[in-house]
Amino acid sequence: MFRPVIFLCASLVVIAALTTLAGEKSGPAAVEGPALVPEPKPTPPRRVLITAELSRTHAFPGDSIRLTELVPVDREIKVHSISHTIYTIGKYDFLTESLINLDLEKAQNWIVGMGFGDSRISGTVGPAGDHAMHFGVTNPRQEGTEFDFKARQIGIFLIKAKWKLYHSDVVIESNPVILTVSPPLDKAGKPIIKEEWIDKTAWKYRPK
Repeated sequence: MFRPVIFLCASLVVIAALTTLAGEKSGPAAVEGPALVPEPKPTPPRRVLITAELSRTHAFPGDSIRLTELVPVDREIKVHSISHTIYTIGKYDFLTESLINLDLEKAQNWIVGMGFGDSRISGTVGPAGDHAMHFGVTNPRQEGTEFDFKARQIGIFLIKAKWKLYHSDVVIESNPVILTVSPPLDKAGKPIIKEEWIDKTAWKYRPK
């Protein structure tokens, strides 16, 4: 009387074991892919609203230079701070004894203490306290500021102004201006070169 029941139970155990074994031999378990990370929002392009102009575009070491930066009065721009991006895009070449242009991929980001005398152009300037900057240059159509500095090193420099607006994360920029600082020439037309006019690394590895 009990044999059919025992046989049925045994059959069920065997079926369950086979089912489990079949499950283990099936394809590998699905592996979850990496969590999707939202792509960072692209930085919005910076508007060129500042008109930048140099008092001279060609100079010798020691010459004084003025950089003027102006915006239209009608825009009523309020500024929190001003900084500058400066690249060395040309250098003195000892072999040819002249300035040469650098390839764009070899352009060097300007480092504080290089190229220009001590000046506000080398850092970030802004008012003390929570208020907008005062513009020192004004006329009926434009307003802005000026930076006076001296060329210290021979080279070709690209300068671009960046203004961070007051109570805002918005930054506006100027058109780039290019300053060429050439070595003076002696009576024979040869360039006069002094160590303090040359980048330290370039001077160290100059041809002897």
